[in-house]
Amino acid sequence: MPASAGKGLILPDIVGAHYAWFGVSLLVSTAFAAMGSPRRRRIIGGVRYLAAWVLIAGPALFGAICVRGGYALALQERGMNGVLAQVIGLVAGLMFILLARIASMLFPPSAWLLKEWRRAHREASLLRRAFRPRVD
Repeated sequence: MPASAGKGLILPDIVGAHYAWFGVSLLVSTAFAAMGSPRRRRIIGGVRYLAAWVLIAGPALFGAICVRGGYALALQERGMNGVLAQVIGLVAGLMFILLARIASMLFPPSAWLLKEWRRAHREASLLRRAFRPRVD
């Protein structure tokens, strides 16, 4: 019986497929992040760069895949219309993303890594402008 099977509070019914898709999408996005922005990686270091990326992309992917899908599945199992369940699941996923981003910006160690990420982005932008060829 799913966790949302009673009356009252509806909890997301996150199944193994949700976790698998979350893991695969986080792995693929981290691989793409590792290939991009060599200046930023050079400024803050490769491991810190990838850790900051996981803290940026992780909550968004988890909210979009696991929370949204879990609530939609739980609501459909309770007999709700499929489209309405997807919309409510989407709202729940967006709220999770918002709250997780706020928490990652405020609490250490993710706040420290995100501050480094922003500093590296600023420095990489300054370097790009400084070494841009002049067109006269």
